[in-house]
Amino acid sequence: MSVLHRLEKGVRRLVLGLLSQPAERDRDGRSRINLSASPGILVIRVDRLGDALTSTPVLRALRERYPDAKIDILLGEKNAPVGPLLPDIDERMVLRRGRLLSTIGKLKRNRYDVVLNLHLNRSASASLVSRLARGRHVVEHPAQQEIKEHVVCLTSRILMPLGIAPIDHSMWEQHPLRIILPPASVRRAQAVCSTLLDGQGPVHRVFLNVSASVENRRWPAERWGRLADGLARMGFLSILCGTPEDTAALAAAVEAAEGSAIVLPPTPSYPDFAANLALADIVVTTDGSTVHLAAALGKPTVALYTAAHMAIAWAPWGVPNRTISSPRGILDLQPAEVLSAVESLGRPRWHV
Repeated sequence: MSVLHRLEKGVRRLVLGLLSQPAERDRDGRSRINLSASPGILVIRVDRLGDALTSTPVLRALRERYPDAKIDILLGEKNAPVGPLLPDIDERMVLRRGRLLSTIGKLKRNRYDVVLNLHLNRSASASLVSRLARGRHVVEHPAQQEIKEHVVCLTSRILMPLGIAPIDHSMWEQHPLRIILPPASVRRAQAVCSTLLDGQGPVHRVFLNVSASVENRRWPAERWGRLADGLARMGFLSILCGTPEDTAALAAAVEAAEGSAIVLPPTPSYPDFAANLALADIVVTTDGSTVHLAAALGKPTVALYTAAHMAIAWAPWGVPNRTISSPRGILDLQPAEVLSAVESLGRPRWHV
């Protein structure tokens, strides 16, 4: 372990004691913060891909309220790949392992007017950075919130001290998830899809995402195959997709589909994966960032969850959707349930 890394760990341990104390001044709407017309705003979101995607309505609300603001975001190593897709941001930074002190130094030099820690549950790294960035104001959520409503609504409450109304469930049309697709990624996706679908003609495309961020969210490859077979009988073309780590699962699923599905070559690029997903008519996926990526692309989505409360908090936001869960876990879900969910969404427009 390097001297700098040991020093960082020591500083982190020293400051962790401070994290049990409330952030000074501003907490979830208790006081009003008055900012100039062009403030410097730092948003901290160093957790997961899906958390960053479900934060885009907050970013949009900030930009609408302060169109001339400098709005920066600090991501973590796990969700850094989503950075190029996030709209309404001036600078995207990443908190990398072993670079805590240099990152804090840069943030302090930026002299932010307000630091918004968007984490709903206590994160040592996020809390540490939010305090040490030395913004004039620091706003955090109350520690360890019980999540009983959609995370978009909960996350938006951090805007209240800035005089911005939080987002209600009924406001999804005004506050959708949003992303921007890099033109190069769009061109690559169109080229891959053109080759893959050569000779298919007009077809309804259902993208089946076999990836799982954690093992207890993984649906068996055999069931993806049976789902694809059922979708083919309904007139849909199933396109299996995933990450390079899902190569074996994709091969097993396409074998189980017995000619009813094709495999989209996996890409290590998250923007390229997003551009591929943009070519879907319907997306079927287990709980994970792809749920929110599909929603940000406006895709009708069927999402499979390990528990009902997860389906409430992390449902596809702002798009036609069906959520399926079982108290016995995802392995209890059967292809017939998913087929019924897809059918209930209705027929999307034709792709040519």
